[in-house]
Amino acid sequence: MIRINLLPSEARRRRRGGQSTITIVMLLAIVELLGLFTWYQGVEEESVRQATAVRKAEESVKRLEKAKKRLEEREEEKGELARQNSVLEKLKTDKTGPATMLKFISYVLTRKEDNLYNREELTAQEAAGWASGWDPQNVWITNLSEEFGEVTLHGLARSHEDVAEFYRRMETSIHFVGIDPVMQEVVNGQDFDEIELVAFEAYSLVNYDPEGKLRMKREDVPEQLTPFIVASAEPPKEAEGKKKKKKSGGH
Repeated sequence: MIRINLLPSEARRRRRGGQSTITIVMLLAIVELLGLFTWYQGVEEESVRQATAVRKAEESVKRLEKAKKRLEEREEEKGELARQNSVLEKLKTDKTGPATMLKFISYVLTRKEDNLYNREELTAQEAAGWASGWDPQNVWITNLSEEFGEVTLHGLARSHEDVAEFYRRMETSIHFVGIDPVMQEVVNGQDFDEIELVAFEAYSLVNYDPEGKLRMKREDVPEQLTPFIVASAEPPKEAEGKKKKKKSGGH
């Protein structure tokens, strides 16, 4: 009889087993490749997002730097404008100030009649410390000179009390700051030897600011005026920067 073997042979089984293993390995390799591709694609997208974020941050920094530069330029322009205005104001007060100062001296040496029309003004003078009964004709200014922001007064008076009243009235003005009596002595009149007069000399800081603000360097402020210092201007930023550079570059 003829027998037919329907079972696969050993070699055929081995071939089939090998083919299955290769198929599984290929599938695993494909899955791994797909996973690597997916991971790489995610990394690339994240890199693009990071690069975009960095570019936007750099653009934002550039815009802020431009805005900062414009702001610094505007601050410099404002500072320059303020300096120009200060110079113009000083020129203006230097132009009108001397006339106003002389007008005040004339007012001090002018007697107001005690009547109803002048009553309010006389009351204000008394409130300022002026002696209401004093006769301004007892004082004569013989010389007045100004140099480097100081005024020197020379004059004659009938008595020491008249000189004191004159100084008291001058000190109530915003134009004269810190009147300092230099000399005061009894002399004979030039026209009448029998008349004795009081010659006096005094100097004072002069201020032409209409608001009474005296602007000067701190080192130039007299000791008697230090209690009246209102504010001190900060040194310019450029000067501070130069000082720091000098300090850092020294040995």
